[in-house]
Amino acid sequence: MNIYQLFPRLFGNKQADFRINGSKTENGCGTFNDIDETALDAIKDLGFTHIWLTGIIKHASESIGTHPDITKGRAGSPYAVNDYHAVDPDLGTMADFEHLVDRIHAKGMKVIIDFIPNHLARQNKGFDPCNFYYCEGLHFVSPRRISEQPYEEFPAKATGNNVFAPNPSLNDWYDTVKLNYDEHDTWEKVLEILRFWSGKDVDGFRVDMAEMVPV
Repeated sequence: MNIYQLFPRLFGNKQADFRINGSKTENGCGTFNDIDETALDAIKDLGFTHIWLTGIIKHASESIGTHPDITKGRAGSPYAVNDYHAVDPDLGTMADFEHLVDRIHAKGMKVIIDFIPNHLARQNKGFDPCNFYYCEGLHFVSPRRISEQPYEEFPAKATGNNVFAPNPSLNDWYDTVKLNYDEHDTWEKVLEILRFWSGKDVDGFRVDMAEMVPV
């Protein structure tokens, strides 16, 4: 098994002149469809058997309207998942992703995607209040303050890197919240997510921060 890690946002980006804190229009963005037959043939010719598609799940970003105080940069972190049942719209549609999976399989290679069971974006879909840990009675204070209207969260949730404080630092994962596996409902939701992506013919998962998830 030889795994090629591919970050579609950068891999297919044809823009060469980047601007600090530039917009998507200014700095460009690769898409699923930019990973063409020439690219797949070249990866296979290098001897790779699997392609690990990184950052394909919909995550906190300017493009989807996440509050800027809880977004790392304008593109956001691909590990601050907003919706585990959708692909990132900057990269294309779900149909585009499914077509890419089919094209990779047609080359005789397999597909791996990230599975992130430890944490999600602060603004997320599909999870309920019982699925998180809290700093009871305390308001969340983001270390990134660029909006005239601050992000409101009460009570503050614990961060993805296990900081149980309402005011994480810029070095913490302040854009994410940790999932609470003391709740059986969390296990059920996470299992359903794995089933969903397996149904998209994904062959395997690279599990992010597995050591922080209870056995």
